[in-house]
Parts: sequence; structure tokens; C-alpha cells
Amino acid sequence: MKYVTLNLLGEDSIILFPKAIAHKEIVEAVRFMKVENGRGQWSRAYVDLDIVSAGFVDYAGNCHGESISLDVQSRPVEDTELLRSQYD
Repeated sequence: MKYVTLNLLGEDSIILFPKAIAHKEIVEAVRFMKVENGRGQWSRAYVDLDIVSAGFVDYAGNCHGESISLDVQSRPVEDTELLRSQYD
């Protein structure tokens, strides 16, 4: 699996996805996701986000590597801890 850590609304979140998809494609998809305006109406809008890190997740759930398409390194210790806390 691949992952990307994004800072969305001031909080780091990890998104996991298959190796067949490029890191850059996931970031673009998240940037233009549908958002709710608070009145039950949804629209496609640009979401401001920061790319924190990206890489791969091994079978044991450890983060490592880098994203060539985003030119970003992983943060092995921090991302593995975040992954485990987010998906626990």
C-alpha cells in the first residue's frame, strides 16, 4: 500500500491507497472533493491542504520510503505512529 499524510484543517491525517495509484493523483482528488456547506448542500470545492509526507506501508503497518511524484519523503516514526493511532 501507499500513503500520503496531509494536513487538513490543522490536523495531520493519513490516507492509504493501492500501489497502482500515484501519490500525486490522490492529493489532487482530495483537493477537489465535495464539501458540505453546513446547510445540507454539497458542492465540489478546492480544499486547502499541506502535503506533510508520503511513502509506502509494509505488511506490518510500518511507513517508509518517499513519493517521487510529490517529491516528498516519509517520516517513518511519526507516520507509523499516526497510522496506528488513526486506524486503531
